[in-house]
Amino acid sequence: MTKCFSGKVAVITGAARGIGDAIAARFLEEGARVFSFDLGEPDEPRQGVTYLKADVADPESVAEAFAHIDRDAGQIDVLVNNAGVQRVALAEKMSPADWH
Repeated sequence: MTKCFSGKVAVITGAARGIGDAIAARFLEEGARVFSFDLGEPDEPRQGVTYLKADVADPESVAEAFAHIDRDAGQIDVLVNNAGVQRVALAEKMSPADWH
């Protein structure tokens, strides 16, 4: 059976647990090389996933993680933005800076 993502590189934010972990598992099943960004360590690391500690709310942290992937894999074919950044405020009261 042909795997849909064979030879592809997938990056999934927030993949140390929960929905992100399930997404990573599915990409692995379909043949992708998988990188995970997360603040924490996975509860149960998956064989085949490269876990990178990165804070998606910190542009420098994200740049470092992408530089690592570029050095290691040389490409990114799929990006799944699964990580959440929580701000406690009404959307209309948030400034543009709150969204970054």
